[in-house]
Amino acid sequence: MKQYFSAIATIVGTIVGAGIFALPFAFARAGLLGGFFYLLVVGGIVLVIYWLFGEVILRTRGEHRFVGYARRYLGKRGKVAASFSTLFGFFGSLVVYLILGGDFLRILLGGFLGGDNLLWSFVFFALGSLAIFIGLRVISIVELLTGFLLILVVLFLFFKSWPFLPTTDFSFTFNWPAHFLAYGVVFYSLLGSSALMEARQMLRGREKKFKMAIFWGLAIPVAIYAVFALAVVSVSGPKTTPDAISGLVPFLGPGVVALGAFFGVVAVFSSYIVLGVCLRKVFQFDFGFSRLNAWIIVSFVPLILFLAGAKNLLLVIGLVGIVMGGLEGVLTILIYRRADRHGNRRPEYDVFVPKIVLWLLVAIFVLGMAYQLWMLK
Repeated sequence: MKQYFSAIATIVGTIVGAGIFALPFAFARAGLLGGFFYLLVVGGIVLVIYWLFGEVILRTRGEHRFVGYARRYLGKRGKVAASFSTLFGFFGSLVVYLILGGDFLRILLGGFLGGDNLLWSFVFFALGSLAIFIGLRVISIVELLTGFLLILVVLFLFFKSWPFLPTTDFSFTFNWPAHFLAYGVVFYSLLGSSALMEARQMLRGREKKFKMAIFWGLAIPVAIYAVFALAVVSVSGPKTTPDAISGLVPFLGPGVVALGAFFGVVAVFSSYIVLGVCLRKVFQFDFGFSRLNAWIIVSFVPLILFLAGAKNLLLVIGLVGIVMGGLEGVLTILIYRRADRHGNRRPEYDVFVPKIVLWLLVAIFVLGMAYQLWMLK
């Protein structure tokens, strides 16, 4: 049972990240009922995709990553598409962390030291880049602690929001841009397929539990997101901010908000380093760059994107979620169809999804990507 719960915890810890802070704003714009609707629908879609990917992992001997499965089953073009999806998602997420890190540092320290979001984003960048270069091992422990603290903070905010719940507006808006925003933010918040390979390793010899581990690994973040969004929106309502925390000041006071900002800094900083170190190693070992050059690329590409104008948190999250998530979803379906016929191992579970449903999901992903890219014009 220890391996089973460890596998679930790994999936939960990978999924829950910076996206949680953008959810309340998206829910406030789409209406709480609209937000919950997208959380359940997109959560269901992602669950199907993760179950398909889990079956691919079980059907294939050896240890691979997403790019490796794409290369094996889809050839060179699949490898290129998967590599683009992975790098786009990594760099996009690092930009998200830069934005949020600056916001939370300003909330936490700006009142004493001054400075705007841009200045504090530079501070966050400097500290994070140094940690990525060093490759701090202690961050893995911090990641575990922040996962535990996240649940405590969410429960604390829910307790503080309890008096506001009777007056909460559980509406459903009919504003298409607001719904598309919710779709993109929720999609981004549920991304974390990289954890499935690690979870499978933890369940070696107990692969029959893999399917339910994926289910609970996704269901728990959905529940955490729902409680957090309800707590924040119940308090700040239409005044909910993109970072979720700063909009609580007029209602809960600076002390509670400072606590939330402190947790936000720790959570985002640890995720920034873990993701940065992982990407640095990708450039080192998969693309043959030296450690220094890999560090320069990983550190400065997100900063350049940020300074070039990628400072809108919701836009970046939506773009990464819909483009990366959509491309990853399409590739997963294509990989699954090939692995179903050409896999070299009998899987412990077999997901039956009608072809029409698979192609409907492909259509949803492609249309979502096309609309998101069209909106950038």
